[in-house]
Amino acid sequence: MDNNSELVDRENSQGLSEEKGRDSLIKFKSPFPFLLTLSEDKMEIKVNGDIRGWEEKELLEELEKKLKELGVKKKELLEESKDRLKEIIKYEEIFRDIILLRGKPPKPSVEGRIEWSQDFFAEGFEIDPETGAMDYRRPKAQRNLKEGQLIATIILPVEGEDGYNALGEVIPVQKPKPIRLRAGRNVRTNSSNTQFYSTVDGRFRLEGDTIHVDNVLEIHGSVGLETGHIKHLGMLIIHKNIEADSIVHSEGDIEVKGYIEQAEVSTNGKLLIYGGISGNFEKTIYAKETITAKYLLNAVVESEGGVYIAKEIAQSKVYSRGPVVVNGRIVGGEIVALGEIKADQLGSEACIRTSLIVGEDFFLPRYLKPLEDEKKEKEELLEKILKGLLPVQNRWQSLPQDARNAFVKLVQQAKTLKEVISEIDSKISAYLEESRKRAKFEVVVRKDIYPEVNIKMGGCVYHNKEFFKGPLKLAILNGEIQMFAV
Repeated sequence: MDNNSELVDRENSQGLSEEKGRDSLIKFKSPFPFLLTLSEDKMEIKVNGDIRGWEEKELLEELEKKLKELGVKKKELLEESKDRLKEIIKYEEIFRDIILLRGKPPKPSVEGRIEWSQDFFAEGFEIDPETGAMDYRRPKAQRNLKEGQLIATIILPVEGEDGYNALGEVIPVQKPKPIRLRAGRNVRTNSSNTQFYSTVDGRFRLEGDTIHVDNVLEIHGSVGLETGHIKHLGMLIIHKNIEADSIVHSEGDIEVKGYIEQAEVSTNGKLLIYGGISGNFEKTIYAKETITAKYLLNAVVESEGGVYIAKEIAQSKVYSRGPVVVNGRIVGGEIVALGEIKADQLGSEACIRTSLIVGEDFFLPRYLKPLEDEKKEKEELLEKILKGLLPVQNRWQSLPQDARNAFVKLVQQAKTLKEVISEIDSKISAYLEESRKRAKFEVVVRKDIYPEVNIKMGGCVYHNKEFFKGPLKLAILNGEIQMFAV
């Protein structure tokens, strides 16, 4: 055989080999056409595939099988996945990490809110431009209203939309919190109850979730023998003094442009005294909100908002559910504050015993005791009912009709009592949590602290035996009350 014949034979042999190779490639079929992976948050299903040798119909059947194994049940999601796979296999036989199916995240709700027409809630007082000191007669809050004036507008919440993950499982959207605001005394609303207007010239007051506008009673002299005791449903302005042995109560704010002397005064709003308060430990001054005065002398003062004094607290008993702030000194007596205590001076050169209790809620028992008494009463009644039901609980259906009706009624009563007890527990927990959040274990002394100042906070006791120059702060560190330079 010549060389040319051998060359032809080799070429023919090589051609047959290549043809067989092509035939083998055509006949190749991947054992697993694709792998589905579900993301950790279940929002995406990705596909990795090698579909060589697979027909489209086979692939779609295999896909549906794999999706159902993964947990996809909804027909529309199965069809969506099939359509997506058809798009993929038009262009690729081998593919990696392609998103096959994606869930729809929930559309979050938009919380409602209250838009107040002016700043009714500003804390603190205006600064006197001449002296640079706080002017305790001029609170920053703008609380005066005119008849017909807009007070507040409710911007209603917008509910979101539920979403779903790649498996079709619903992802519920969190519901927006309801906006609670009601019209109280001298307040009207529009037809949709979303806007609140004052019906009188008066003073804004928010009690819980209810808006009141207190009509103003002005007494141009003093409260005493000529006026008799005063009880008013709105705001009270007294242009002079509240004299000894007077009793004054107002549902709204009280403003006294003189002083209070050995009188009993209470308000569900703020108490502002341009002068001071002199007492005799037999009369109590109480304010639901803040008390502001020039001085306290031998007075018993209770405030759930805070006590702000311009000059001094001397030999007085002060109980505050907020802070006690004095632009002067605290000498003698006892101060109990849930918030912090701040003063220029604690004690005096005469070493008068002065007691401060910080972070303690004097008012908490007043809130809890009625609830605890009611809970005890309900629990005793519930126990009595359950004892009565116990002997017949397994045979009540065999009782006469009247007895069965009585049994069902008692069961319902027991259920109602359990719900009431649960509500009481929730109220008690809410008061305890509010008290915990308000508590501040801190005393700030801007100038001097003298001997015989006793401080108690968080179960710790500190008895000061020396004179220290401020500014300084006392707080709890490592389980004891310690003093720090500020």
